[in-house]
Amino acid sequence: MSLNRLEQVVYDLGVKGGSRKQFSKDPERFLDGYYLDASEKEMVMEFNVARLIEVGVSPLLTMGFWVLTEPSHSVKKYLLKLSRSF
Repeated sequence: MSLNRLEQVVYDLGVKGGSRKQFSKDPERFLDGYYLDASEKEMVMEFNVARLIEVGVSPLLTMGFWVLTEPSHSVKKYLLKLSRSF
């Protein structure tokens, strides 16, 4: 598991519109460029923010990633997803 690579992809998806566009078109291909393992890719593609935080990704990065990348863009759903994991 590479925390640096996970944080980089979550950061890029949270701040770079081009990255979000590529991710929405072909998530697997986009994530291949970050050399993530299968479980890391799964966390990102499933928007598993609770697991991302659990493995050490910054909560600030996960929130930006969720709000800008997850299809609902709902902060309420983000908080609900986190509350179910603790």
